[in-house]
Amino acid sequence: MKALLSLLAAIVIPIFLFASVHASDLVISDVNFEDSVSPGTNLPVTVELSNLNSQRDIDNLEIKVWIEDSFGDRISDKATISGLSLQEQGQKELTLKVFIPATTEQGKYYLHVYASGKLEKTTQKVEAESVKELDIEAQDNSIDVSKIELSKESYAPGDSVDLAITVYNNGIEDLEGVTINVYVPELNIQKSLDLLTPLYSGKAEKVYFTFAIPKDAENGIYTVKVTATNGLVKSSESSYFVVKGTQIDTSKYSKIAIEKELKKGKETMLDFKVSNQGSDSKNYTITFESSGLSAKIEPNSFVLLPGQSKVLSAVITANAGGKQSGQISIIENDKLVSVIEISANVTEDLTPIAIAFIILVLIVVAAVLYREYNGEKPKLKTTAYY
Repeated sequence: MKALLSLLAAIVIPIFLFASVHASDLVISDVNFEDSVSPGTNLPVTVELSNLNSQRDIDNLEIKVWIEDSFGDRISDKATISGLSLQEQGQKELTLKVFIPATTEQGKYYLHVYASGKLEKTTQKVEAESVKELDIEAQDNSIDVSKIELSKESYAPGDSVDLAITVYNNGIEDLEGVTINVYVPELNIQKSLDLLTPLYSGKAEKVYFTFAIPKDAENGIYTVKVTATNGLVKSSESSYFVVKGTQIDTSKYSKIAIEKELKKGKETMLDFKVSNQGSDSKNYTITFESSGLSAKIEPNSFVLLPGQSKVLSAVITANAGGKQSGQISIIENDKLVSVIEISANVTEDLTPIAIAFIILVLIVVAAVLYREYNGEKPKLKTTAYY
């Protein structure tokens, strides 16, 4: 079936090559691009449009460019420009970039250009289409950082970031000595890893990194830059994550609510930052109140100069199960300036007695099943009442 579809495509598609299909007055006059490109690259496509109408402009003009294989399956995203206008009997030249996925196999493909719009002050739609042949050829040596996966999108200061990176050899030759580098410029975090085996042609390798966000990291968006190279070829890609911590602005009263999942008897760390936004030095005292939770905060009193900040860690322990709550109070020069309200759902580990009971039940069930499978049905005791 696939061979038949390929044959039909080979017969039908060339009919449309270098041809512009248009209705009414919109025409694709010319399409220019490199005849041969490589996987993992951007292909610039220059499109020239003409409006043959001598009385009306073309409004709401939209141009789309994409690539299909010989079976008519789209292998690229659609590059789009919209919201344009084309004057009567005018011409317009536009350049769009289509990204060719790194995993694309070399061979013949088809570049599609589609343009549409409406004649000025009418509802009449005008459109044009062009299809041209495109050769995609793999380079001898090539590598691509094809995917960056973060364990989550948002983190708190002090959290660990787990990173999975996929690198792909989209060249013809096997690659020796590949190194993957990770860099977070805003936090000056750098990590690197050398692949112990060659990255074979057409194969992908997934590697893992972990790094910790500093406890004094400011709230904001941070960049993860990943580079894969063996000295001959190089590929770079970026991703982003958000740091959103608990920051206390003491220039005005604030109340912050935090929800936590805790285990009874287990310690959990909560970091928060206190900043002196005033013009004078100030004394700070930190207190904690709760019936079902306890907290150790060090230091619980300190002095901050104007513009100075301090990151504090509260070690919270749940003393009872169920729903529990607590409150951290920040006092500046004997005045309450901020409150952190903690709401916790506390679960309990199984006690030794509970574990023993579960084991006993499992033993009884196993014994009954053993007797069943060995042809011994358990005897039922019947009591009759008269």
